[in-house]
Amino acid sequence: MSDILLDVRDLTTHFRRPDGLVYAVNGVSFQVRRGETLGIVGESGSGKSVSVLSILGLIGENGKVVAGTAEFEGVDLLKLNRHEMRAVRGREIGIVFQDPMTSLNPIKRVGQQVMEVMLVHRLCSKQEAWDRAVALLEEVGIADPHRRMKNYPFELSGGMRQRVMIAIALACQPKLLIADEPTTALDVTVQMQVLSVLREAQVNRQMSTIMITHDLGVATNLCDRVIVMYGGQVMESAPVEEFVRHSAHPYSRALKSSILEIGSRGRKIAPIPGNPPVMIEPPRGCPFADRCLLVTDRCRDEIPDLRIIAQEHVVACHRAEEVLEHVAQ
Repeated sequence: MSDILLDVRDLTTHFRRPDGLVYAVNGVSFQVRRGETLGIVGESGSGKSVSVLSILGLIGENGKVVAGTAEFEGVDLLKLNRHEMRAVRGREIGIVFQDPMTSLNPIKRVGQQVMEVMLVHRLCSKQEAWDRAVALLEEVGIADPHRRMKNYPFELSGGMRQRVMIAIALACQPKLLIADEPTTALDVTVQMQVLSVLREAQVNRQMSTIMITHDLGVATNLCDRVIVMYGGQVMESAPVEEFVRHSAHPYSRALKSSILEIGSRGRKIAPIPGNPPVMIEPPRGCPFADRCLLVTDRCRDEIPDLRIIAQEHVVACHRAEEVLEHVAQ
């Protein structure tokens, strides 16, 4: 059995708008190993969520995957028809969306929604699904699960709704769990509780997880490997320890400098100047060029290849070695 559960190669997704195309994802490649947690990090609009939703066939009607492959246990998800994809979603791959208030059905009780995925995939009887749903709610930390099964989503707090979403995603014992900004709009204490639930579920089930987040701290504390995306492209990818010690892309360094870390007393926050690009033209050069302090003419005119600079550490930057040399000084 291969150690690689999901293998995405050269994924390219466009969206059609009245004024032309949006080049949302441009040749993205990554792998997810069995049992590991992969973090995908970047600002809003960097292509993180669209990349994963493209793989699952969940982009809008104006979106289209125009190139690439996404092999899940040897099967290319991008070649599956709608019926075949429905057999994979929820059953083999679970997903926790970033806004549970809009993701949960407001007119269905919580219990119905947790049970639904098990009944749709015909995994058990209705009574067995009920018992399993109660156990899942208890597992994700919801007190009095029997009573909560009869509640509607609006009767729950934001943190509890997110726990319900996690229970739904775990209901069919998926091999891969995708958590898309799972702590959005939650306060810090609840964020940590939700992330702890996700981590515990991943360890107990030995499943793979993709954690999509704009929070670099979440990625470096919970994930085994990190991918940094910007402008619909992979800027850098490395194991977490390597990434923390030897980030080699100016964008990765800028992200780290824009947040406060424990033990960084006296260091000023350095915001990243400018704004992320609006991808309404085909990629030309490095997408970070307009905001990069090390930009050259080559950066603006030539898209940097994703190249190996250390074991399992790849970066798309013409000046990566200079970045590392500067950090080492």
